[in-house]
Amino acid sequence: PDLHARDMSNANLFLKYKGTEYNKKINVMKGSPANPMTLNECIAKFKKCVVYSKHQTISDKAEQVLECLVNLENLEDTASLMALLG
Repeated sequence: PDLHARDMSNANLFLKYKGTEYNKKINVMKGSPANPMTLNECIAKFKKCVVYSKHQTISDKAEQVLECLVNLENLEDTASLMALLG
């Protein structure tokens, strides 16, 4: 179906484990405008995800990349960030 026709704002999780059924419904996804992530949550997610990068240099420079991203609006230009990512 067309993605716009689907309700992408909620999720249902059904799990059956050793005969016990679990069900969790989330009406408003974390990170959506209605349920935004805090800066600390974004930082934690970045740190959790960056270890899975196929580019080891980004993982090695994660703290520097994160520092640039957190202070993006204060950068004179994005060359320093791009150099870290390149």
